[in-house]
Amino acid sequence: MARLPSEMWLVQQINDQVIVFEEGTEREIVRIPLHVRKNPEDEKSPLVPNAEGIARAQLVIHESELNDEDKAFAHFWCGYFWGFAGYGGESWP
Repeated sequence: MARLPSEMWLVQQINDQVIVFEEGTEREIVRIPLHVRKNPEDEKSPLVPNAEGIARAQLVIHESELNDEDKAFAHFWCGYFWGFAGYGGESWP
């Protein structure tokens, strides 16, 4: 979990999602699934990093009520959690 500079907002990874929310109220700015099925019609299809979802989340953060400093940190932390999930939580080769 990361606290944004204003100390009003948190970014947290919960299972396979990253959530930006207001501390105390739990009001969400954005919720991003970190993985999606490679073939959405096939439930046995492998999970892959959700690049489209993180891109949409970045737009939501950019257009949100967060101040500029909080937006910068929210972008960083969402990208960090997504990047780490892209490697299955493993270190670089």
